[in-house]
Amino acid sequence: MPTRLNDNDYSKSNHRYLKFNNNVRKSNKTILSKNICSAVLGGAAIFGSMFSYANETSLGLSVGTAGLGVEVSKALSPSIVTRFYLSGYSFEVDIDEDGIEYSADLSFSNFATIIDWHPWHNGFHLSSGLVNNGNRFEMSAEQADNYEIGDTTYSGTLSLQATVKFRRVSPYVGFGWNNAATGRDGLAWSTEIGVILQGEPIVKLSATGTNITASGSSNTIDVTSNGDFQDDLKAEQVALQDALDSFEFYPVITFGLHYQF
Repeated sequence: MPTRLNDNDYSKSNHRYLKFNNNVRKSNKTILSKNICSAVLGGAAIFGSMFSYANETSLGLSVGTAGLGVEVSKALSPSIVTRFYLSGYSFEVDIDEDGIEYSADLSFSNFATIIDWHPWHNGFHLSSGLVNNGNRFEMSAEQADNYEIGDTTYSGTLSLQATVKFRRVSPYVGFGWNNAATGRDGLAWSTEIGVILQGEPIVKLSATGTNITASGSSNTIDVTSNGDFQDDLKAEQVALQDALDSFEFYPVITFGLHYQF
């Protein structure tokens, strides 16, 4: 016949079960604590090794399609270098768009934060970063004969002003050779090819003028308020933006000299 357990036996069994569960919980807590401590210590060791390596710093000057630049580089590890780069220049150029000749003042100004990855722990690197993009064009044109705005021919003395801007925060990618902050103390050189992805140009075109007449009409118009002229001006603005679309990707080629310490 099967053995029947009395109340005292059940009590002893429950006590053993509870004691076993408590031991399991304590064991799990101990394992979890050890894992957390290991993760924290491991992370601290990684970051500690990075920052203990971050004693290689360089200052540099560069020249290229981004203008004259100054740069500070700091190594975070044998393969990772961070750079802070400031560059700029300006010049004037004539731009002809659809028979209208603009005098353009092109100003380039950029501050970049860049991470260089040196996959083979030598000077070759792949780069990516963000650029605070201050590139800007100021354009103006004076028309005194017959000229076409949009799809209409106008005559009279007309002044056109255009402002061209780009995306303020622009990604940057590139590659090159730069042993600054990764080699020996002293002078180092660099060269880099990259591109600023500054997006489509943002064009704002405005006009002022006197004694303006449209083809087929002898009446003068106020170009700042005439609806037909403003429609033609918007079409001209789109055409000017299309003509400047090549600036969506701004090429960067630089050559630099650095001092590492």
